[in-house]
Order: sequence, then C-alpha cells, then structure tokens
Amino acid sequence: MKARSVLLWMLAAALLSATQAAWADGPWEGFWEAYSSGEDAYVSLRQDSDRVVGTYFPYNGHLEGVAKDGVLRGTWRSPNGEGTFVFSLTPDGQAFSGSIGSGEWWNGRRIDEEDVGTLDIDLRDAGRTVRSFMAAGRAYRQGEISGLQAMFSALYFAGDPPFAEKSRRARLLYDVLTQTTFRIFEIRPARETEPGQSEPGFTYQFEQAGTGEAVTLRFQRDVFDLWRIEAPEAAQLEAQLARLLAARGRKEIDPTAYLALASPRQTLEAFIVGMARWDVDGTELVSRTFDLSAVSEKLRDSRLPVLATFMAGVLNHIGHLTLEELPDDPARGRPYLLYQHPVGNIVLARTVDADGQPRWQFTAETLDGIKALHDAVRTVPVSFENVRNPHIDTPYLWWRSRANDLSPTLTIELAGIELWQWLGVVVLALVLPFVLHLGLRRIERARAGRMLLSRLVAVGVPWVISATALGLPDRLSGPLYAVGWVLLIVAITWLLYRAVTAANSVLARLAKRTESTADDVAVTLLTGLARILLVVGALIAIADVLGMPYQTVLAGVGVSGLALAIASRDLLANLFGSVIIASDRPFTRGDFVSVGNIMGTVEQVGLRSTRLRPVDDTSVTIPNSTIATDRVVNLSKRRKIRVLETIHVSHDASVEAILALRERLRGELLADPMVADENVRVGLATISLYAVEMEISFYISTADYDAFLYEKHRIMAHLLSTLEAAGVERAVIRRD
Repeated sequence: MKARSVLLWMLAAALLSATQAAWADGPWEGFWEAYSSGEDAYVSLRQDSDRVVGTYFPYNGHLEGVAKDGVLRGTWRSPNGEGTFVFSLTPDGQAFSGSIGSGEWWNGRRIDEEDVGTLDIDLRDAGRTVRSFMAAGRAYRQGEISGLQAMFSALYFAGDPPFAEKSRRARLLYDVLTQTTFRIFEIRPARETEPGQSEPGFTYQFEQAGTGEAVTLRFQRDVFDLWRIEAPEAAQLEAQLARLLAARGRKEIDPTAYLALASPRQTLEAFIVGMARWDVDGTELVSRTFDLSAVSEKLRDSRLPVLATFMAGVLNHIGHLTLEELPDDPARGRPYLLYQHPVGNIVLARTVDADGQPRWQFTAETLDGIKALHDAVRTVPVSFENVRNPHIDTPYLWWRSRANDLSPTLTIELAGIELWQWLGVVVLALVLPFVLHLGLRRIERARAGRMLLSRLVAVGVPWVISATALGLPDRLSGPLYAVGWVLLIVAITWLLYRAVTAANSVLARLAKRTESTADDVAVTLLTGLARILLVVGALIAIADVLGMPYQTVLAGVGVSGLALAIASRDLLANLFGSVIIASDRPFTRGDFVSVGNIMGTVEQVGLRSTRLRPVDDTSVTIPNSTIATDRVVNLSKRRKIRVLETIHVSHDASVEAILALRERLRGELLADPMVADENVRVGLATISLYAVEMEISFYISTADYDAFLYEKHRIMAHLLSTLEAAGVERAVIRRD
C-alpha cells in the first residue's frame, strides 16, 4: 500500500450514513469543532425531526439525543466511558454551550466540511513514518484535532490499551523525539534480507546533539509492508524525557523556547511560526531570524516581507522539512547548511545581537541570493507546505507577478535589475515628476506665483515610492530613497516654518491688544524657539535619512551654537534680558518709566530691545541687557507724586513772620483736597548768604503726570499768593 490519508470527516460521514440513510436538515445538523476541559474533538451530527445522532473523533465516540427549543439532551459513549450531556444552541445556530453529566463543560462552534483537518500519513518506510508522526504531532500541538489520530496511525500499541493511554504515550513520544536530532533517510534497517525486502523489525537510536544522551526505539513492519513505531510504556517515556531535559539544564518543555533563536532548529521554527502569524505579531519574529545587516536600515520595513516571501517559497519547494533534522545544540559554533543549490544556498549562522546575546540567523549572503534561488526552484511541485501563509502581499511582489504574467521577458535582469523595474524607475522617478512639473507651471501662470513647495513634493514622493515599492537593489534604491526624503523633509520644514511665521503675526497682533509686555516677549520667544527647533529637527531628520549618527549632528549643532554664542554675546545678553523682563514684568506697554537717566513711555518690548517715547516725543531704543541690569523706575505705578520745592525769604523778615508763614503755608496745604494729608512738611531748611530758605514737601494725590503738573502749578501759585498776603518779602537770588 502507498500513503494513507487520515480523513476524519469522511470516516464520520460513513459511520453516520450506515446508521441513518436519510436525514432531514435541522439546526444541529453539520460539523462542529468541540472543546472540553480535557481534549478537543470534531463532532459530526445528523438531525431528523427532534432526533439527533452523531460521532466525535478522534475518540471514537457516539452521541444520541433529543432536541427541543434549541436544547439538545442525550447520552454519549466511547471507549473511555459513557454518560449524559446537555447542549444549548446559540440564537444564530453557529455555536453551542453545555456540559456532560460529570460536570465538565463541553462547547463547540460550527465549521464547514473542508475545515475539518486532514493529514497525509506515509508509512512506506521507517523514515517516512517518523516524518509523518512528527508532522502530525506538530499539527496537534498547534490545535489540529486530526493530528492525534494521525499520530496513532504511525504507532503500534501492544495489547490495544485504552484511548487515554494511547493519547498519553503518543504525546510523550513526540516530546521525547523533539529533544533529539536525526536524519530521516538514515532511519532504516541495517541490512536487507533479500532484494527489495528489509527486515520485519529493527531498532534505531535517536541521539541528542551535544550531550551524549540517546533514545532507542523499535520499528516493525506489518503484512501490508507498512512501518510503525512501537510505542514504549508511558513510564519509560517519562523517564527518557526527564533525562533529555536534564541534559539541557531544563525541567520541562518550554513551548516558546524557539524565541531565543539559540540553534538553527529554533530559528527555522521561529520563521515558520512568524510567517503563520504575520498579520498578528509575526513580523518582528521573522525579522529577528534574518541577518539584515546588508540591507539599508531605512529600507528594511519594505524589504522584509519580500525576503520573507521568497524564503517561504523556497522552503515550500524543496521538499518535506522536519525540524528535528536541524541541530539544536546551543554550543554549536559552525554555520549550518540547510539547502544547497547551484544558484545559491540557505545557510544559518551564529551572530550576536545588540545585547550581546548569541542567536542564529539566516545569513546576509543567503538573503542576498534568495530571489534568484526562489526563481530557480519555483517550478518544483510543492509536496508539503512547510511554511503556512507563504505569500505576503507587497507592491513589489504584485507588480513582479503582473509583469511575469504579461511577459516573462520583463523579468529578465539588466545590470542586476529586472526590465519591469527599469520601466518603473523611468515612470516614477522621471516621467511622473516631469508631468507634475508641467502641471505646476500652468498653475503658477494662472496664480502668478511660485510653488516651490509643491515642486519638492512632486519629486520627493515618486522617488520614495520607487525606492520602496519596486524592490530595487540598494545601490539604486538607497540614493532614490535618501534624495526623495531629503526633498520631502525640506518641503515639510518649509511649510511648518511658514506656519510658525503666520502664527507669529497673528499672536503678535493679539499681544498688542493687551497692556502686558510679557505677551509680546512670550510670542517672540516661543516663535523664535519654534523656528530653531524646526531647523534643528530638519537637520537631524536629514542626517537620519543619510545614515549619519545623531551624535555627530548634535555635536555639530553644539559646536556651532558655542561659536555663535561667543560671536553674539551681546545678542544673547539681550535675549536673556527679554526673558527677565517677561518673568519680572517691571513695566507694561504704556507705562511711564525711568531707565538710568532716560524717562519715557514704553511703546514696544522686543526680543533684543525696548523702545521708549520720552516727553520730547523722540524715540529711544534701550537694549534689554541694559534694562535687566540697570535701575528701572516705573513712574506709572505711583499712587501719588511728591512735590519738593524751596521758597527763598528775605533776611529782612522777622523770625515771628517766618514762623507764622510756616504755619499758614502748612495749613493751606492740609486744606487742599488734592494734597495727601500725610507727609506734609514746611520748615526752615537753611540760611544762606542771600536768603532764608524754607523747604516745602508734600504729595499730590494723582498718578497721572499731566494732572500732577496742573495741580502743582495751581497749588504753588496759591502758596505764592499766601506769601504775599502775609507781607513776607521774597529774596532775590542773583546769579553772577
């Protein structure tokens, strides 16, 4: 006999048809994937009116019950026992929930017949039997229920033990063999008994790489020339598994051990798992299995799915791969040749990651030649799908496939680049920008303005697309990618710079409506800082695109900034002065201030200087560094203004007259409503050669300087009238 296929759903249908010849469809009719607290199973049900019968595999079980109002009640029986069950159908009829009499839950979901797993079991020789057993075990570990029954097909159980015992021994044997390394073609009898006939049984030793441990299994051939593995007892398998794990320094099997990429076997398994889970979380895992050091870092995201698709295609076209044929010795140092071909090889080598940890990867040379190798083997029929989800949709693969369908000639290489790629470069990098240029020229003529920003984008975008979507080699895609992104960065930076300038104009107008100068300074500072950050950010982005280290750019910016600071000490001093003015707020726009010997009204506070309008209506600009260090008097903040004057009385006035005058003047001041009551002082100050000087000091209750001048004039005129009325003569001071 040749290969046998484990087609569980066909077996289930055959058994059902033997019990019931004609059944009408019902809500329970169909195939189900069931889950319980113990094992998973496929369930096939047939319904006639309210009666439902079925089978479930791989446990050779039977179901029978009565359905009413979406609830199925009945009994089950299998080689493991029997009992009752209750299932409840969901309203959409696509799933059921329930339990068996022992209290364990049992749920399921509806599936199509084609969704029922099938596995090909080839028992023609001992090597094929081991390969089929390992493939079935891996499928079962990945959730394919049919895998367990397929494992049974490759085993011989002495004494026909119960199903649970078979399941336990099959899974233990699979775990044991995963800890060894073997070659499929070497698993055969030591000698032939006669031409074309081998011994009816033989033993083979499965060794664990690098530890000296081994496991011996016996194979036997039945009357149909089919080979099976004699399943050892569970206790023996448990002891062997514990011994093999201990030799690796482990106590139990870690299902995620492959993530460490510590051996060629783990790396290949990680690649297979990553491809199967590409759309979920497999991209990063596949990337870790590749040595991408020869691929430009900026192009890795676009190259990875292409390289992964080519690698998966090659692995699916080179025959059946059994992971256990690859070495799993963590101490192995020399590269491993997985596949050899005149066009190129698939090699895995040990590398060191960024954290200093060793890991195995497909070599850079393998990835460099994987496209040529893929093209060389793609016509080989696929005998076994080693890698699921082998094709990842990318623009490059789509265009390459269309070009090949249109004419295989388009995939001929010229200077290492296929003809369709050359056409793509011409169209995307040359023709499209030129067409966009012509269109922009017409728009410019209509609007009478330049559109440099649009021109940069019109060139940059097609160049970046051609670099990432056409799968060009690095020598061409690298410059296209770099120049395209530099143009786009310049365009984006220019656009943002203009936006900051426009924002500065709007905010400056709003700031002028407020009295506070802090708003003006804040607007100037923030927009200036935004411009600086934009330029620095653009330089860093360009350096990143060109592959320059960030440290070099930042160091260059730092050195340039230091040189600029030394050459622009006054400018920086004024800048910090504006920061101090904004934080301390000694005055606001419109305040009358005194800075040093300059007095005037504050008109504008800028990033470098402050402009005052003195009483003579001139314009004085004072550096902010001077304001920050000099004495600033804000006269607009006064609640009242002091008057300090001197009256010169003639020496002819008597002492009594002077004293009476003092009391009269003070009384007049205290009686004036504009004079503050406190701090009114009138008294003899000094006696000079020409006069007796009386000092008058008081405060006028106003902060307005114009009002102050008016009230001072009025009050002083009134005091002079009082002096005259008192009959005290004023002294005449002569200036020689």
